[in-house]
This record gives sequence, structure tokens and C-alpha cells, in this order.
Amino acid sequence: MNRKELVRIVNLLNNENGLLENAGVEKIVTIGKGTQTDAIALQFKSAMEQIDDKELTDEVPEDCIDFYEVNLEALKALVKDEPVKEEVKEDKPVKETKAKKKAPAKKPTAKKSAPVKKPTTKKEPVVKKAPAKKKETKEAPTKSVGVIVSILEFIQSSKKPISEESLLEKLVKRFPDRNSESMAKTIKAQIGGKKKPCRMEKERNVSFIFSDKGVICK
Repeated sequence: MNRKELVRIVNLLNNENGLLENAGVEKIVTIGKGTQTDAIALQFKSAMEQIDDKELTDEVPEDCIDFYEVNLEALKALVKDEPVKEEVKEDKPVKETKAKKKAPAKKPTAKKSAPVKKPTTKKEPVVKKAPAKKKETKEAPTKSVGVIVSILEFIQSSKKPISEESLLEKLVKRFPDRNSESMAKTIKAQIGGKKKPCRMEKERNVSFIFSDKGVICK
């Protein structure tokens, strides 16, 4: 996870007027002791979850939502590290051994020499080497697309007005592991409401036509 981008996203969330206070969340610390990348990411994940619980997702800056959705799996994998206790082994005292008295040296006695045997050469078995395995080249994973980008894609690719229900069905198929209620809130926050132009039109610089049947791109 890119630390520089993470800090930028956290600062956006911290500076959003009254958002964290309304959600009952303290500002995320990015400078000082205990601000490793994983520690900041854990605070960001917790803040986004509490904001979602308070149903304040529509007030979150779009860049924060995109970053959260793209890095959701990495954020879920984060676990608070617990210090590992090192076992200290006590050194056992080495017992001193008393020097043994040397036995008197025995006089060498002449032994009969045994007949010399001719050395026999044994043939060593030939070990066949296994053929080296070819390294498989894995393709680099493509960057995942977020929910907001997908909503815009579905609207632009549709030849007729598309309803919020249809957009949600397409999102559920594309992101089966994500919460459908949360995605429905995102759809309403982006294209719902009576005020026009809607949020997506302002932030993505696009124009839509709204009707009873749904929304379509101009």
C-alpha cells in the first residue's frame, strides 16, 4: 500500500468539515510515534467503517471512497501486531572436571604385521539429475476498478435509461464480496437526490438526462 497516497487520503478525510466529529471518530494521526503505514491504514479502515455505520458515506470525499474500495482486501488483511515474547534461556554452569591421573605409558610390543590387502575400487552409482523446472511467469494483476467508476461505466455504456435497481444488480455481479446495502447508498449519493446537477456530474464532469425510467448519459 502506497504510504504517500494513504497519507493524502487520510488528510482529505481529516479535513472534511465536521465529518469525523459527526461519526464520533477522532482525527487520524499521521505524524509521530506509532505512525507506521499499517497503523495509519488500520485507523483509516476503522474510521470508514464507523462512518458507514452512521450512514454518512455520502459526505465522504470521492477520492477516499475510491481508495477504500480499491484497497479493501489489503485493509481487511491488516491485524494489529502483538509483541513477541522472547524466551531467555539460563546458561547452566559448566561443571569443572577434575584432571585424571595419567596412567603410566605401556611399552610398545612388537606385533606381527598382517598381510597387506590390495585396495578394491568400487564403482559409484551414477545419479541422474532431475530436469530443472521451468519458472512460470505470472502476469501482473490489473488494478481493480472501484464502485463509483463502475457506476459511471454502466451509465455511459447503456443505450437506454438505466434505473438505480439495475445499476445495483450489475454492481453485485461485479463485486460479489461487497455489501449490497453499502453499494446502494453509494448509488444514491452519486446520482440520487433532487438537486441537479448531481454529485457525479459535478465531480466527473459529465451530463445526464434523468427520467422515470432511470438515467442516461447525454
